[in-house]
Amino acid sequence: MLDDGKAKEFKALGSCEDASRMARYAQACSDDISFTWDSYSGDGDIVLVEENGKYGYIDAAGKLVIPCEWEEADSFSEGFARVGKDGKYGYIDTTGRLVVPCEWEEADFFSEGLARVGKDGKYGSIDSAGRTVISCEWDDMGFFSEGLVCVGKNGKYGYIDSAGKLVIPCEWDDAGSFSGGLARVEKDGKYGYIDTAGRLAIPCEWDDVGRFGGGFARVEKNGKYGYIDTTGKLCVPCKWDDTGFLFTGIFGKGPAPVKKDGKWGYIDTTGKLVIPCEWDNADAFNEVPARVEKDGKYGYIDTTGRLVIPCEWDDASVFSEGLAYVGKNGKYGYIDTSGKLVIPCEWDDAGIFDEGIAPVEMDGKWGCIDTTGKTVVPCGYDDLLHTKTHFFALKNGCLTIYDLEGRRVF
Repeated sequence: MLDDGKAKEFKALGSCEDASRMARYAQACSDDISFTWDSYSGDGDIVLVEENGKYGYIDAAGKLVIPCEWEEADSFSEGFARVGKDGKYGYIDTTGRLVVPCEWEEADFFSEGLARVGKDGKYGSIDSAGRTVISCEWDDMGFFSEGLVCVGKNGKYGYIDSAGKLVIPCEWDDAGSFSGGLARVEKDGKYGYIDTAGRLAIPCEWDDVGRFGGGFARVEKNGKYGYIDTTGKLCVPCKWDDTGFLFTGIFGKGPAPVKKDGKWGYIDTTGKLVIPCEWDNADAFNEVPARVEKDGKYGYIDTTGRLVIPCEWDDASVFSEGLAYVGKNGKYGYIDTSGKLVIPCEWDDAGIFDEGIAPVEMDGKWGCIDTTGKTVVPCGYDDLLHTKTHFFALKNGCLTIYDLEGRRVF
């Protein structure tokens, strides 16, 4: 807490690396501190705040732990945060110590122990001690993946290793990061894949290609989509108008969604249509059952296409931690994977469960519940942020902090 007897105005900014923790815009204050936030920093519940155009950090107890002295600042990543002064950038650690001087014109967050930096329009990398690991000689530079990073010079792209050695020549018109030992590359408007040795593993013959996931990648030709495997074999012909997005690989935990003539169905790994294209919208089988829509109502199907939860809900989410929120007549509750309503539809709004906690709204105020429907933080707040170890709750401009058991700690 500050002890000068005056309220301090802070604005908290957030982490671009941890989108799942994004908070809603809101304003909060304690007896001595007030701030607004966009999100929280992912390391140790340290929140980035602003006071009179300068940036610093508070902890989960509401204490200002790093003074507001920086003209620019970011959230922490791998224990370091980018800060700026007089148009130059450096890095601080979680104690606020300046470990890398503000001497760079551009700087990014740390990833795999390195941070991309720029000077005079060229890019390189430094380590957490500020030592130059890769000299600033590249016109463009990506981020490390599987030990390699894409770099560009004179309009062509190749790859260097963590020592800065050019291991794949700059000969491609465009290039992406490696995933599963393969990277997307472009030559003369067509796309294919190379391996980590730089060999062309899959010829550049496609109008567009995606990243590999679960051994498959989406490819496009003449406006239609299909799938190839890691050998380049066309396993699913390019005849679909669209395909679905999955977090767990192309085929997730079941068949993959495809679209034809405005309706969605599902195919297996051979490209066979195993669930007819009869749905207005259909989700991937990231979880089972999968959400589907027909005539503006939502339900769920299993991997055989059987409708296991009828399309009777006005709104519905995907399943998360075995529960999905559902809405009817403007009220929300939760069902389990059998379709049983385990938490009644009594909330004005609701979110998905994350680590056993879900946000719920009543009369314009937010709180949160556990998977049994028990209130953890009561619905009395204008906004609510769930971090890894605390809840930041806002009411009438006042900040309250709870632990994960719902005990007030600030």
